[in-house]
Amino acid sequence: MEKEETTRELLLPNWQGSGSHGLTIAQRDDGVFVQEVTQNSPAARTGVVKEGDQIVGATIYFDNLQSGEVTQLLNTMGHHTVGLKLHRKGDRSPEPGQTWTREVFSSCSSEVVLSGDDEEYQRIYTTKIKPRLKSEDGVEGDLG
Repeated sequence: MEKEETTRELLLPNWQGSGSHGLTIAQRDDGVFVQEVTQNSPAARTGVVKEGDQIVGATIYFDNLQSGEVTQLLNTMGHHTVGLKLHRKGDRSPEPGQTWTREVFSSCSSEVVLSGDDEEYQRIYTTKIKPRLKSEDGVEGDLG
């Protein structure tokens, strides 16, 4: 049976470049990849990110930014929380009912944590997925 590919998210507080969390990132013709994970680094301790993972997206939280900082952030990627979306070929999706854990961290923590919880999943399911599912009688859900 062929394995499914999945995407995972990590929350990296206090981003000061990939090296601050023990990651070396490399750009190749086919995308941006994790080239190296430093042993015993915050990223390595999660066991989630591995060498060869492709970085397919990033979430940058603007909640503590002032006017004009967004442009500067996007140009320099300074000291901010960054959530990376990682994809590894051959991974399978979690079994139904399994959830990613989310640890509470202080604003000065350098630990890497997984994002997402049951409440977040239910919100996304209710607002984005459920309205698009077909009911048993074949009528599609409300898309509005």
